[in-house]
Amino acid sequence: MAEVKFENPEFKPKTFWSRPEGTTGAIFGLAILAGLGYLFVTYLPAILALAQSTLYRLG
Repeated sequence: MAEVKFENPEFKPKTFWSRPEGTTGAIFGLAILAGLGYLFVTYLPAILALAQSTLYRLG
């Protein structure tokens, strides 16, 4: 079976970020980071209380 190659010297492949899935991925990634940041800030008092209790019992 013969191998067919399509070569175009003017063709430059797009980077991931210039493709549609790169833009969508960036939007979803930012949304996930924003959601995690919100949850972290919301539960920060509980996290600090847990850390303080743990460190108190260790020391």
